[in-house]
Amino acid sequence: MCCTLAKDRSILSQRLGDQIKKLIVDPILTTAEPTHAMIVVIDGLNECGKEVLLKELIWLLVDTTTQLPFRFLFTSRPETHVQHTFEYSQTKSKTYPLELWNFNAHDDICAYLRLRLLEIYKTENRLMWDVPKPWPS
Repeated sequence: MCCTLAKDRSILSQRLGDQIKKLIVDPILTTAEPTHAMIVVIDGLNECGKEVLLKELIWLLVDTTTQLPFRFLFTSRPETHVQHTFEYSQTKSKTYPLELWNFNAHDDICAYLRLRLLEIYKTENRLMWDVPKPWPS
């Protein structure tokens, strides 16, 4: 990305689609080493002030997923203009909605806390010698 910008500063004034292609897609496709599977998080879509720009950005990023070795995770509050953007046929067929208020994370949170607290118990055994087992109960 830095090399591309150093060679052509006019990219900053080009169309958004050209910027994404030249600054994200092309550099990743030209890397010699395979890129590990990743998820790129785009957080707070609802905070994007310009709805037209938001729609274009989402459409362009969703379209790149067939070319790139990673996926995008878009997060947003459930605002109407954001929801409508994902309901267009060109994005709906390539995305998967996950509504967190319908997702029960209780078991995942408990498993994570048990694992981490057990690690503390094991690594700090001098401090926790008198704590009854199993800990956490």
